[in-house]
Amino acid sequence: MATPAATLEFEATAVQRRPRRVLPGFGLTLGYTMVYLSLLVLIPLSAVFIRSLGLGWGHFWEVITAPRVIASLRLSFGASLIAALINVIFGLIVAWVLVRYVFPFKRLIDAMVDLRRSSPSFGNSWSVELSAENHRMLWVPPGLAHGILITSESADFVYKCTDFYSPEHERTLAWDDAALGIRWPLPPGTAPKLSAKDARGASFADIEKFA
Repeated sequence: MATPAATLEFEATAVQRRPRRVLPGFGLTLGYTMVYLSLLVLIPLSAVFIRSLGLGWGHFWEVITAPRVIASLRLSFGASLIAALINVIFGLIVAWVLVRYVFPFKRLIDAMVDLRRSSPSFGNSWSVELSAENHRMLWVPPGLAHGILITSESADFVYKCTDFYSPEHERTLAWDDAALGIRWPLPPGTAPKLSAKDARGASFADIEKFA
C-alpha cells in the first residue's frame, strides 16, 4: 500500500449572522434582465402590437402572408430547429461522456467531529469512505469539524458550499487527538503528510467550540 498523502485539515465553520439570498447578486441581475428584456423584446413587441391594432383584419392578414414575411419566418424557425437539434445531439454526447468518466481506485476517508455544545452529539465523531466505486457524498453541517485522509495515490473531489468562505470563523482541530476516537487507516509507523496549519491543530479540549 502506498503511503497515504493526507490533507487532514480538521476545520469547522460557524453559522454566519448575515441575511441569505437565494441567488448572489439577485437584485442587480434582476434589474439588468428587466432592462435588457424591455429594450430588446417588450418595447419592439409593444410597438408592433400597437401598430397592428390600426390595421383591419384583411390588411393584417395580407401583411403576415406576404411572401417576404413567410420566407423570413421559414428561415427563422428553420435555423432555430437546426440549432436545437445540434444542441440536443452534442448535449447527449457530452452527457454520455461525463457519466462514464470515473476516477478508478480513487478513495479517501472523510471524518467529522461535532463541536456544537448545544448538540446531543457534541464531541462525537464519524468517518466514512468516499470512493469512485461507492459514489457516496457527505453533508457536513455548520459547526462540525471536517477532515480527509486520501488513502489512494491521489484523489479528485469537489466541495459544495452553502456560503462564502469565512476565514475568521475557521478552527483547526488536531487530527490525532486521542479524545476524538477516529481510527485512521494508516499502516503502522506511517505518518500522514500535513500542511503547516494542520500540524498546529488544537486538541479537542482546547479548541474553541460553537454554541
